[in-house]
Amino acid sequence: MLLTPTTSPTNDTCQMRCKGSEPEVCGGPGVMSVYNNTAYIPPIPPAIVTHVGKYGTKACVTDPISNGRPLQGGYTTGTNMTVEVCVKYCLGQYYHYAGIEYGVECYCGNEIVASSGGVYASCNATDEMLCPGNNFEFCGGRGFMNVYYSPDL
Repeated sequence: MLLTPTTSPTNDTCQMRCKGSEPEVCGGPGVMSVYNNTAYIPPIPPAIVTHVGKYGTKACVTDPISNGRPLQGGYTTGTNMTVEVCVKYCLGQYYHYAGIEYGVECYCGNEIVASSGGVYASCNATDEMLCPGNNFEFCGGRGFMNVYYSPDL
């Protein structure tokens, strides 16, 4: 039975008890019970973190065609990687730049090494990977990193 604004079911229509939860009604022959969960809150979609402490997002930087990296200072990796973990690591090593790539890789440096061939690019959310330590954050992708910068340490 399809309800319209001018029809309403009778108590006879929805009479089948739910299997596994007898007190609840789960529709009837040719009909189903529909409920509205007014307490439902949709999930927050993942996003690029804009600031972590003094560090702000700069953009994405692509990897060079050769095997170099645009940030050539410290490096760490981890299965619990987040933007905050990467920025904290780079700050602890006294680097102005923190870059997070491929979900689990963190690179640091005091400059974007232009001779490496890496270039600034807009960050495309469809190419981003989720951070394994926080599935609401993006942690770069294949062949590019989200770059964060702070002029002060």
